[in-house]
Amino acid sequence: MADKRPGARRGRKPKAAGVPVEHRVKPKMAIAVAAIVEQNASLDAAADAAGLTKDAVYHGLKNPAVRAHLFEALQPLKIIGKVRAMHALLDELSGPNRAARVAAARTLMENDPTIPLDGSFRPQPGITIIIEREAGVHPRVVGPVIDAQPAAVFDRVWPDGNV
Repeated sequence: MADKRPGARRGRKPKAAGVPVEHRVKPKMAIAVAAIVEQNASLDAAADAAGLTKDAVYHGLKNPAVRAHLFEALQPLKIIGKVRAMHALLDELSGPNRAARVAAARTLMENDPTIPLDGSFRPQPGITIIIEREAGVHPRVVGPVIDAQPAAVFDRVWPDGNV
């Protein structure tokens, strides 16, 4: 029987210091998150769908477990959105507006880290041919530059001792 003395503790025992608190997503909050993600519902509509108040949903979204659940549920939408954006850019490449075509091409190339857009030269090991251009003068080849690294520079050493 419960102790009815004044000052007696009731309820759950407190956790020891340093023990992490276990956060979890309650079923009603999962319904609210699903409404936000799948139906693009506002907080009011999500709260109504889950049988919660708007404040409960608002404060629930501050919970790390609920926030992680929300971002996990949004991942497929992000992938679909990126695919749709790429298709829109590819469609724009054949459009009538020249400025829009250039902007679409630039955006597509920005997503490829191997293409330098800032006019800089990113040397790769091997043979590089450098061409100089000056205003009003024909381009001239400065010469091939051999930029191969000696074997001693590499960090990897094979088990037989070879580099």
